[in-house]
Amino acid sequence: MSLMDKMMDYMLGKMSKEEKQAMMEKMMDKFFADMTVEDKQKLVEAMIPKMMGGINMMEMMPKVMMSMMGGSKGQAGMMGMMSKMTENMAGS
Repeated sequence: MSLMDKMMDYMLGKMSKEEKQAMMEKMMDKFFADMTVEDKQKLVEAMIPKMMGGINMMEMMPKVMMSMMGGSKGQAGMMGMMSKMTENMAGS
């Protein structure tokens, strides 16, 4: 472990969660302050494949569609909500 790593561990270990979040927000503001819109777009384009790397879209999409259409965990889902809204509007 390098000296810098030890110093960071020591400093972060003494900070509260709120202090860490404030420091991270300040650092991110500084990081993005000098970037152009094009630079930010390039960064996002480079990050998306890495973030989506572990996601199997062929497995995820049916689950998303089923939850939207039929609901899950006792929820009515989108179709149920739309049906209730239509009933309420017709009854008004």
